[in-house]
Amino acid sequence: MSELPWFKFQPDKWLGGNIQGYDMQTQGIYINLCARIWKNGGELEETDRLAYMMHLDKQALASAIQLLLDGEMLVRTRRHKIVLPHGNIVHEKVRT
Repeated sequence: MSELPWFKFQPDKWLGGNIQGYDMQTQGIYINLCARIWKNGGELEETDRLAYMMHLDKQALASAIQLLLDGEMLVRTRRHKIVLPHGNIVHEKVRT
């Protein structure tokens, strides 16, 4: 994924999608995670450094990630990495 300098973002899908069921902080965390997952080649490790880089308390980040996992906006792999489910705004670019 990281060989592409951008990912597809459709405002209509964002504004009409499931993400709208979350508060603005969680939405901001989600789009930031999308960008970081993209930059990191498709997966991301949940670490204390990630919370630091996002200027978030570790518990706030963990809570938001859990909400997004519960809502199937994110997926945790068997290796405990965070990835985006297929059909997500980032995965759509890979298939086009």
